Amino acid sequence: MYDRFATYSNDNNIFKQGDKILLAVSGGIDSMVMTELFIRVKADIAIAHCNFSLRDRESDGDEEFVTEFCTENNIPIFVKKFDTITFASREGISIQMAARKLRHKWFEEIRQSSSFNLIALGHNSDDNIETFLINLSRGTGLKGLTGISPVSGNIIRPILFAPREEITSFATENRVTFREDSSNRESKYLRNKIRHRILPVLREINPSLNDSFDETVKRLQESYLIMEEWVNKVSSEVTELKNGDYIIDIKKLNDFEPVNTLLFELFRQFDIGTNQIDDLRSLITADSGKYILTRTHRIIKDRNKIIIEKSRETPELCIKIDNRDEILNIEGFNSSLIPIEEYELIKDPGTASIDIDMLSYPLILRYWREGDFFIPLGMEGKKKISDFLIDMKTPVNRKPFIRVLESANNIVWIIGYRLDNRFRITSATRSVLVLTEKKR
Repeated sequence: MYDRFATYSNDNNIFKQGDKILLAVSGGIDSMVMTELFIRVKADIAIAHCNFSLRDRESDGDEEFVTEFCTENNIPIFVKKFDTITFASREGISIQMAARKLRHKWFEEIRQSSSFNLIALGHNSDDNIETFLINLSRGTGLKGLTGISPVSGNIIRPILFAPREEITSFATENRVTFREDSSNRESKYLRNKIRHRILPVLREINPSLNDSFDETVKRLQESYLIMEEWVNKVSSEVTELKNGDYIIDIKKLNDFEPVNTLLFELFRQFDIGTNQIDDLRSLITADSGKYILTRTHRIIKDRNKIIIEKSRETPELCIKIDNRDEILNIEGFNSSLIPIEEYELIKDPGTASIDIDMLSYPLILRYWREGDFFIPLGMEGKKKISDFLIDMKTPVNRKPFIRVLESANNIVWIIGYRLDNRFRITSATRSVLVLTEKKR
């Protein structure tokens, strides 16, 4: 196994002499065998151990075991205890996902603060098959069937080549000590169900399952590269990045097939699930303003476009401006008071020129609401702000964040768009309040 470890690392450029490597070590057989192999190649290593507090004394026993091992072998060690259950409850995620997020965040903190090049994880070939079957059962698309990568950024998996049986034989022959995790025997977890119930049956059918799997995954990886190249080409033709949002041209999108696979691959980066593809197809032909939510993004229909923006709450805003001094010092704006005889016309929707004597205090700075209306500059009749924004072809995702300045229940200015006609400069104006919105 030692020779295969060295060959696999060289063939996949996993690490090189001189790298400073942080090993994630639970105390289980995989991570302890990985540690033994790194010791044999005389690598510059340290160990990080997570105590997730999930198995009471057993978790503490794992911590003691790894700590003693590091002391005996003169290996630097980092240890951290997590309240995993509380974190999972607060985040609304599974225990397994919580443990994964906690450990990866902590490993990266250590890597950066202690100048490690790489973080080594002890995934093996059986883990790869299990992950493949989990993704297959959940419908993650072709990407999810390409297996675990031996190198992902700063993360390396140097024993991914080895089946669990080979690791066990190596540990026995070389007297590698390790701790048994009792939770690995429980079948309440999906991974353990696959490990204990499904893989044995598959090995009865094909004793060379791991080798066959490796060949299949290689072909799937190559197939995915071909598809990824096509999807990237389509994306470049139909997608525009504007102000941090992705905008997809529906007319151009409709020129491509197959629709379901294309939609899934285009929108996968926005955390779209396979169960949302039908909703996504319906959104393409829906009325403007309709949208669907993923865990990370809002996907909105706006006329002949689809807009994808990061999920965000409409912030609460209601700033009260009690007097003239405050309006001349309002945060987020440049403001000045100019005598009418010195004023020069400014034509810029980001600037409002207001007859200051027409204002009644307190003024209110807030987000517009349904039912708000104003009299657009140069007009006499009232117009709903919602209709005005439609006329201005304001993107649907931007509408909730448009602010107004209000005086005595009258809209003075739709900020960045239009002044209300009642607050314009006239022949009776003596002083002009000039407000310019600062770029945000």
